[in-house]
Amino acid sequence: QPPPGKSAFRPALSAALASVPDGLIERALQLHALDRQLRQSLPEPLASHVRLGNLRDDRLVFLADGPVWKARLRLHAADLLDAARAAGIPASDISVK
Repeated sequence: QPPPGKSAFRPALSAALASVPDGLIERALQLHALDRQLRQSLPEPLASHVRLGNLRDDRLVFLADGPVWKARLRLHAADLLDAARAAGIPASDISVK
């Protein structure tokens, strides 16, 4: 039996990913890439306290660490929407959770 660590983790990860539809993995990778791109338009430390959670219809859904970061992110909504449009995403609104 392999010692605990990466060698024990890989078979479990492979088994878990085998049951995930390919489209779901592709969407997660796309959202991750878009998240990194959009957060570049935000000032620090705000960028490190928020994450893109989803893109639903024409709405960017962000997740914030707390109410202060949620309020600060709303102040940068126009910047985020501009960055999304520049990336080819026709977003017209954001929501923050």
